[in-house]
Amino acid sequence: MYRFPCSSLSVICRDNGEFDRYLFLDRCSDMVLVDTDVIAKAPAKLLVAGTGDAMATYFEVCACRASGSDNQMTGKSTLAAGDLVTICWRYLQKEEKAAKEAVEAGVCNASLETIVEVNTYLSGVGFESGGLAAVHTIQKGFTFIP
Repeated sequence: MYRFPCSSLSVICRDNGEFDRYLFLDRCSDMVLVDTDVIAKAPAKLLVAGTGDAMATYFEVCACRASGSDNQMTGKSTLAAGDLVTICWRYLQKEEKAAKEAVEAGVCNASLETIVEVNTYLSGVGFESGGLAAVHTIQKGFTFIP
């Protein structure tokens, strides 16, 4: 199981890593603490994976808003969600390269701090209030490929 820290959603996977189901909790976390010094020393591919997820969120929320699809809470995508993922996308374009370079060097810098906030908070609140589309469905399918 893994949980999106700033949402009420958890993803349940089978022991072999295959997607099983979503678990919606009654509420979001009361607090999310992230130690960016720990992230700075983690493999850069993990930061890049989080960034890819955040990028997808931008396009998915735009698609949900354009089509009138429901968000993750079975309501309509909000204006705030659209604005959050737009800000998310802008910071990803501006700061991701420097953040990845910081992780590759094992140090924390302002760009890494920004990308961690974008990947954790803006993307998390954005997808839950904005909605998901094809990208996350395709990703679930990839978990069934050895």
